[in-house]
Amino acid sequence: MAILTENDKERISSAVEKAESGTGAEIVTAVIAESDDYGFNEIIFALIGGFLVFNISVLSGSAIEDFLSGIFWGFNSSRLPFLYGLTGIISGAFLYAAAQFPFIDRLIVSRKKMELAVQKRALLHFIESGACDTVDRTGILIFISMLERKAVILADQGINKKVEPGTWDKIVHDLTLSISHGALTDGIIASVEDCGKILTQHITRRKDDTDELDNRPQELS
Repeated sequence: MAILTENDKERISSAVEKAESGTGAEIVTAVIAESDDYGFNEIIFALIGGFLVFNISVLSGSAIEDFLSGIFWGFNSSRLPFLYGLTGIISGAFLYAAAQFPFIDRLIVSRKKMELAVQKRALLHFIESGACDTVDRTGILIFISMLERKAVILADQGINKKVEPGTWDKIVHDLTLSISHGALTDGIIASVEDCGKILTQHITRRKDDTDELDNRPQELS
């Protein structure tokens, strides 16, 4: 399922074009559904959950046996170990399926791990998109990861030499709030405009400047 509509992409593209008109910097925007599949965490979550259900079943064995004996005439208690195991397996499978929902991932994966995953994926796209390889090394990436509800701004050395560290922090904070409130497109546009204002002050546009990178937002998989 697409994260951005065609209209969203056109609006963001226009905002990037306008922001770049007064600066020699190149602004790249990218959105991804998740920066990691967190499969290991989901498996551990399912295994622990299944193991707990299995142990609870064993500890409640006498009550379960009495309950089943009351329902099924001639119930054979030798079948209980099989029932315990089956209950644990089914519970684990259910929990693994539940862990595919983003809000479950946000509960079982640590904030630190998510932040690291987003940073790594953003850095990878910074390279893949060419934002790190412009003529004057003045590319900047605005990267959003939806599952983690996090944003990252990465700037190349041509910008970092002229812009103070921490300059982008408020923009990232505001963009993150927009993501949480379901205003992704408006948040991206606002961040592009804010970056453009800062870049216009620090990165001069050369007379022979050309638009080196695509202005349209990139939706990653």
